[in-house]
Amino acid sequence: MRSNRLLGSALIEHNLVKFEDLEAANERLLEIATTGDLRHSRK
Repeated sequence: MRSNRLLGSALIEHNLVKFEDLEAANERLLEIATTGDLRHSRK
């Protein structure tokens, strides 16, 4: 998770993603990790 945050910070710093998009992706990642449902994680 820490490496994901570091990567996200770098992407924002270089204007490759918006903060809001990164937060949404992180929330989705936590949701998938919590449920453990990696096979059905695609939306």
